[in-house]
Amino acid sequence: MLKVLIVDDSAVVSLLLRNTLEQGGLEVVGEARDGRQALVMVSQLKPDVVAMDIHMPNLDGYQTTKQLMSVNPLPIVLVTASEDPNDAAVAMRALDVGALAVVQKPRGPGHPKYQQDAAELVRTVRNMAQVKVITRVNRLQRSAETSDAAVVSQLTGQKPKIIVLGASTGGPMALRELLSSLHSVLPWPLLAVQHISHGFIGSFCNWLNESSAIPVRIAKQNEIAKAGQLYLAPDDCHLGVRLDSSGACYLQLAVSEPWLGQRPAVGYLFNSVVQSYGEQSVAVLLSGMGTDGAAQMLTLKKLGALTIAQDKASSVVHGMPGEAVRLNAATYTLCPRDIAALLNILALQHAPDG
Repeated sequence: MLKVLIVDDSAVVSLLLRNTLEQGGLEVVGEARDGRQALVMVSQLKPDVVAMDIHMPNLDGYQTTKQLMSVNPLPIVLVTASEDPNDAAVAMRALDVGALAVVQKPRGPGHPKYQQDAAELVRTVRNMAQVKVITRVNRLQRSAETSDAAVVSQLTGQKPKIIVLGASTGGPMALRELLSSLHSVLPWPLLAVQHISHGFIGSFCNWLNESSAIPVRIAKQNEIAKAGQLYLAPDDCHLGVRLDSSGACYLQLAVSEPWLGQRPAVGYLFNSVVQSYGEQSVAVLLSGMGTDGAAQMLTLKKLGALTIAQDKASSVVHGMPGEAVRLNAATYTLCPRDIAALLNILALQHAPDG
């Protein structure tokens, strides 16, 4: 059985988490009341995964995550209240220093959404326990040493009108790294699907905007996608596009069935681009668990689109981009900064004076 350490300063919440996780087939090996106690118990009990609150005395979730990932790295899942904007903001910072996922804290057996919350908690903790983590270093800054000259010669035939991105576990850090390295003026809109727990997309958007070279916003139904802006799929909605006769790109949100268990799904977005833009697109798959988007990326590549997968060395989880590589769906395999460099080169080629 997978061993879990719970870290929460509330005995009542700890009991709720224990019961939820044990009913889901996980073994709770201990309960820490604050970050300092968690540091000691991780060394003593050697859990497979830590399920941790954000706001605690002595060391909060962010500080505890930072220390654990520098000296005793292991999978960390933040279990917090999405309706608390302070919790969500701190959760984003903890993801930046190595936490793998953030999930809604179950709202008690009497709540109508308890079973949904409980299932999501168990699924997330179980999945994250499988991730192999290493001591937190600047992994995202590693370069694939791409030759700009070689890339320029290979990109001359590409004439994209849209950039679409997909990410899951480990994706927030990769997407933030990529956006911070982009030029501030891009000739196309960017659309992204990031698998993240319900209630955190707003804080995720704000967190990206702190370092992004371009504006990041949450997509709205029938909004016209503007060049030089990135649009995130909102909670529980697929994101797609619709072109009118003038070529204007309208964002389309849908609550249709999940793809591969996900809504929003990367595959849904990529498939929409297959039908609307085809070869006039760039598709990017970043770090993430599973295979969402890989098959649709292959279709885009066959149509002549530019396709890019994050490399294994810089990925927290190489599932989604790794599947794209396995399918031979990726034109390039690069770290986030080199993906940004490639997009910058492409943007310069299509600048009004270029």
